[in-house]
Amino acid sequence: MMSPAFVPAVVSASGCVALMPRYTSDLRSHPDLVLRPLTHPGVGRYIDCLARPETLERATVQTVLAQIRSITTGLTEHPAASQPAPATPSAGRRSW
Repeated sequence: MMSPAFVPAVVSASGCVALMPRYTSDLRSHPDLVLRPLTHPGVGRYIDCLARPETLERATVQTVLAQIRSITTGLTEHPAASQPAPATPSAGRRSW
């Protein structure tokens, strides 16, 4: 895991832009940077399930995965104003 100070240091040195969680940004060491809140940035997140094939056959595991699918489907079909938009799957990714 990267240090929270790493990203502001890179942005300050290079002129790049970073998208990062609000409360992980300590800008005291970089007074030349500004933190701007984004409204509905349209970002998403992947949730991967790492398991052995035989584990995926268990009823309890199938129940948990079905609940995760149900919750995420509900969020992407009816996003609240503060919810991020779904991400587009990248090449090589498979849904479970």
